[in-house]
Amino acid sequence: LSRRRSKPVGTTRSSPRPKRVQFAMASSASGKEEERGPRAGSLYGDMMRGIRSGHSRGNTIRMLKLPLVLTEEALYAEAIAQFYLLTLRLEKMLERHKGNDLVDRVRSLGLRVTPGYKKDLKELMGPSWMTKAVSAATPATMDYCAELEAMDAEETVAASFILYGALVVGGGKSTQAKVRKIFPKCKHALFDVGEDMKALRADFKSCFDGIGHAYPELREKLVSEATRFMALNNTVILSIKCWGTYATYASLAAAALALAALLTWKRSLLPF
Repeated sequence: LSRRRSKPVGTTRSSPRPKRVQFAMASSASGKEEERGPRAGSLYGDMMRGIRSGHSRGNTIRMLKLPLVLTEEALYAEAIAQFYLLTLRLEKMLERHKGNDLVDRVRSLGLRVTPGYKKDLKELMGPSWMTKAVSAATPATMDYCAELEAMDAEETVAASFILYGALVVGGGKSTQAKVRKIFPKCKHALFDVGEDMKALRADFKSCFDGIGHAYPELREKLVSEATRFMALNNTVILSIKCWGTYATYASLAAAALALAALLTWKRSLLPF
């Protein structure tokens, strides 16, 4: 009897398309989806697999902190201020390394997201938004900024994968609309990174795959640096302030209720 050769997973047209991975602040993809999504030989896939463990830890952190950050406008503003300061450094380095083929490939995507951050921070923090954003910077953010300012061209490409990827894969008008429902005062321009997000995501993936094919000798470094920048992202998320006035009042109210219950229980034990 002849044996039928089994086809590799993901090669048939009938296979369901894997869900896209979101490694922005509100991500929900699983490690299995990341592992089977990108094709073999894809630099994009190698980089996604490289950041998988850090991404999983980041998701856990976000699940704990994001609900608190979204309770108050001021907390949300301070949170996005961290990533504005980081992306500002990234885009300065992309300009500094202009003329390097790897960097020019990333620049060809046409991404420039700091103006969106600026619009949002001005709406949320007022005219003195820049002073407030710098004052809100955590030590982890400033350490990350120092790392970004010292990047070579390859490191700049790897940092772009993390900081741009968060908005390319996790952003778009759908995300923008969801956040606007929570904070209607702000237009949330930072999430509006492209009119056709499906095309932009495909271009983003193709850009990194193209780099991998053109510079196979740099694959290991790019994957390693992407993993490092993902870890730095997580230190920033850990450092973000997520306890504001609302959380304080809520905790005080809970403490008051607990105290009242305790006093009621003690009184029930008294003989009078």
